[in-house]
Parts: sequence; structure tokens; C-alpha cells
Amino acid sequence: MSVSHSDDVAPRRDTLPKVWGQVPPQNPYFTGREQLLTQLGAAVSAGRRTAVLPHALRGMAGVGKTQLAVEFAYRNRSAYDVVWWIPADQPNLVQSRLAALAQHLGLPPATASGVEEAATAVIDALRRGQPHDRWLLIFDNANEPEDLSTLIPQGGPGHVLITSRNHRWEGMTESIGVEVFSRSESVEFLTRRAPKAITSDAANELAVALGDLPLALEQAGALQRETGMPSAEYLEQLREHTRRMLDEGKPSDYPVSMTAAWRISVDLLAAAEPGALALLRCCAFFGPDPIPRDVFRRGIRQTGSPLSEVLSDPILLARAIRDLGRFALATIDSTNRTVTIHRLIQALIRDDLDADEQETFRHEVHLLLAGATPADPGDEAQWRRFAELVPHLGPSRVTECTDPELRDFALRMMYYLFRTGAFATAREFAEECIRYWTADSGEDDPRVIAAQRYLGNILRDSGEYRAAFELSGATLVKARRVLGPDSDVTLGLMSGFSADLRSQGDFTAGRDLDGELVRQLEQTLGPDNPETLRAQSNLALDLASVSDYPAARELLHRTFTAQSQASQGVSRIDVLSTWSDLSRAVRLAGEYAEARLFQ
Repeated sequence: MSVSHSDDVAPRRDTLPKVWGQVPPQNPYFTGREQLLTQLGAAVSAGRRTAVLPHALRGMAGVGKTQLAVEFAYRNRSAYDVVWWIPADQPNLVQSRLAALAQHLGLPPATASGVEEAATAVIDALRRGQPHDRWLLIFDNANEPEDLSTLIPQGGPGHVLITSRNHRWEGMTESIGVEVFSRSESVEFLTRRAPKAITSDAANELAVALGDLPLALEQAGALQRETGMPSAEYLEQLREHTRRMLDEGKPSDYPVSMTAAWRISVDLLAAAEPGALALLRCCAFFGPDPIPRDVFRRGIRQTGSPLSEVLSDPILLARAIRDLGRFALATIDSTNRTVTIHRLIQALIRDDLDADEQETFRHEVHLLLAGATPADPGDEAQWRRFAELVPHLGPSRVTECTDPELRDFALRMMYYLFRTGAFATAREFAEECIRYWTADSGEDDPRVIAAQRYLGNILRDSGEYRAAFELSGATLVKARRVLGPDSDVTLGLMSGFSADLRSQGDFTAGRDLDGELVRQLEQTLGPDNPETLRAQSNLALDLASVSDYPAARELLHRTFTAQSQASQGVSRIDVLSTWSDLSRAVRLAGEYAEARLFQ
């Protein structure tokens, strides 16, 4: 971890940082860990300005690494101007989460420059310490060190903290091992969590039975606080569940104490509120990132399942969410209106269901995601709603769904990722969709063709011009045959392929193809339709490429005027792009004084 100042990280003023981004809520029951917090604080303060190694909190699932990082951030927030939390379990999304910091540093936002450029600018600004040299980046639940190697500011004046289960970080960072609670910490935690329900002696017995694992202790403490179950009864239940799981040979991948504690909480939740159990099982098939509560409201489907009954009744939904929080099966953030399920609890819930039940709940999540997505991914005002769903695409396995509605949803997400400049994520998602959909529905499926169109656009804007040329050319031939010449997908492919022709230096063919496209759009959509106007801008580029500057100037002038007067469907970027092209065409036409005024 590099260091921004020689003094200690202890708070020096009772104020929030200028930038405080996505840090989870502070745990009111946080207990102990003083030695680790002191060790971490001393380590970052002892570092040198030129240090490049981050610090890593390393330990098994459920041991409290994230809670320790959250507590460190809150206790030391006054020592920083910027504190930015980055969920890192999905490496392809880390770049976009870094890019979201750009506007807070006075840099062009990702909506203007693209995700990759914005993330690069953020890393450079942090490395230089401009405009803030007292910053803390927290990468939570990172996996492989290689995933973050280019995304950590190297040698900058701030601090980097990583939480991970992967032991490989030990050789690449200043690593601090996080173990289970000490016995005294376990007892203190339980007596604080359920002060009226658990005595010190009972807490000691529970700590022994639960192996001092913090997440298991949280389950036990919450349950006893809410139900008043005597500790002796809870211990008996714990022993019974443990014996049952060991007899069944489960679990092989999770601590037995955690699994037993979770099972007791789930059984009592099911008896008290079946709808809450259905919601919990549904949440297990989202990602471990915060789930926007509005997803459950916007994505309601009347499927006749217990889940749809809960979602269709706002009172039942509020009660179910409350109960998940009461039993410590979820973290409820009322400020940001999100629900978060620990990844270990998600895994246990999924493993507790048979294959058919898993598929049912996974598809419920698919329907919720699709229902919560705005219709137009090109509408910048709606991009926040798209962004909050992206972390759940991979974990819910959206690409594998065969439902046509879900594939249309995936296409909208694909276009959103492309429009926001998240090219690496967009490419990975598009290629995975194409792979699954082709295997299921064949090469000529209309949605496969649509996904190939978007992939061509992604490749082109990523600078892979030859690959884009080959893909778009082949897909255009297929689209004309399968979808017909007037299909929206075919027309979009014509526009993309004309750009590919320009990239290959075939300006005349590009001009001819764009000319054909403009004529078709004028006939089908009208001369002032936003799509027609965008196609006209591209045709003007072709005309300039073959040195017909007067014609390019005239066409851009008409396009700019129409776009400036449009009431909908034309973005500010469209207008500014045409304006810029017009000023260039005026200059190339030899009208230098006018070009200067335009510029």
C-alpha cells in the first residue's frame, strides 16, 4: 500500500471525505479486531511515498475480511479526501467501477470518454495525487492478482486495500491474515448481539460449537435475539443439524459450523414467514453485489409462485425483507435501498435446492432483471438503472437462458455496455451470448444475428478493424438473407459495415453502401428520423473521404440543422459530432474564415 502522507491514518477531523463511494454500511455490532486494525493502521503509516505494494486482508469465507475493511474505512475516513469501494469478485467489472470515480476527480465521465479511457484517467490521477493525494481504494473479494495488476495505481501517494480468499496475494502484497475470532471476541460479540438472550457462559459454549467463525456467530446471535430461543435448545439444534449434514457427507466446501447455523436460521424463517424464504432463495441467484430493492418492484411477474405472491404485495415484500435482516441472512441498506446476501450464504442456499428448484429460482431472477430494465439503452438518463444490474448478469447466468424475452433483455444490456464504452465487458458478454444462443438456436437465429451486429460494433470501437470488417461483412450477408433488406438489424449492419469499409481504405464502396442506406431509411422512416440523420452524417464522412468536400459540407449542414431542431431521439453527442464534422468539412472545402467561426 502506498502512502500519501507521513502522519498516521488516524482521523484528524470529524468530517466525511470529499468523495465517499459505495462503502457498505458500518456494522453496529462490530467487535474486537483491535490488534488487526492497529496492525493495518501502523502498516500503512509506515509505508513510503514510493511504495507500490497494496495491503491485503486474507482469509477464508465468513471470517470477516469485508467487515474489517469497512470498519477501517469508517474509523479512518477523516484522514482521506477520497474513499472508494470496489467489489472485485467479477474482474471484468472492476474497470467500470474505477471509471465511475472519474467525475468526482474532475475528469471527463465515462459517459463522455468511455469506460476504458475514464478508468485509465482515474488511475493516472490517483498515481499523480491530483486533485487529491489522500485517497483510499478498497478492492473487496479480489481473486487472482493478475486480474487487478493494471488497475491498481502504481507508486501513487494513496492507499490500496484488498480483501481476498486467495493465498497468492501473500507473495504480492503486504498481506495480513484474518483468522476466526478469538474466544473472548466471540463471547463479546454474542453478548452484544443478543444481550438479553445469551449469557457469557452460554456464549462461550456457542463459540466452541461454531468454531469462532464470525458469520456463523452473527447467524446465531441474530436468531436468538429475534426468537428468544434458549441457548441450550440452539446448541441441541446445532448438534442435530451438524450430525445430519455429516451423515449426508455435506458440506465439503464450507465450514460445518457455518452450514449448521445457517440451516437453523432458514428453518425458523420458513416456519415464521414462507414468503421471506422464497425471497431469500431468489436472492441466492443474483450476484453477491447489492441488489437494488426496486428490482423487486419493477420486475414483478405473476407466475403463481410463492415469490410472485410476495412481490405483488408491497406489505408482504417489506415484511420479507425485514425478516431477512432480522435473522442476519441479508444486509439491508435503507439509505441506498439495497439488499445484500453474503456469497457463502448464497452458495449454501443454492446447494440446498435440487436442480429443478435451482432452475426455477434462477429464471425468476432473469424475469426480475428483464422487467427492471428500461426499454431504451441509448437513453443516458436511464444508464444508472442499467449499471446497477450489470453485476448480476454473470452470476445469474443470463446468457444461458432460452427465453426470447430474456435474450432481448441481454441485447439491451449488450448495447448499453457498448454505448458506455465498457468494451471489454461488452465483448465478453456478447461472445458468451453468441456461443450459447448459436448452440441452442442455430446460426440463423435473429437474436444471434443481432448479437453479432453488436459484437462487430464493439470490435470496431476497440480498434480491431480487420476482425470487425470480417464479422460485420459475413453477418450482413446473413441478415439480408434471413431478415430481409429492411430489417432494423440489417440496416444497422449496413451502417457498421460501411465504417469497416472506410477502415480498410475502400472509401468508394463505403460511400455507395451509406448512400443506399440513407435512401432506404428516407423511404421507411422519413428524412428527419434520428436514424436517417445519423446515417447522413456517416455518408458525409464518405464524401469527404473521396474528396467531395462541397457535397459533404452541404449534407452535414442539413443534418446539423435537423438534429439541432429535433425534440427526441437525438443526443447531445450526435449534435456535437455532426457540428465537429461540419467545421472540418467547411475547412476542407477551402472556407477557412467560416471554419474558424465553426471551430
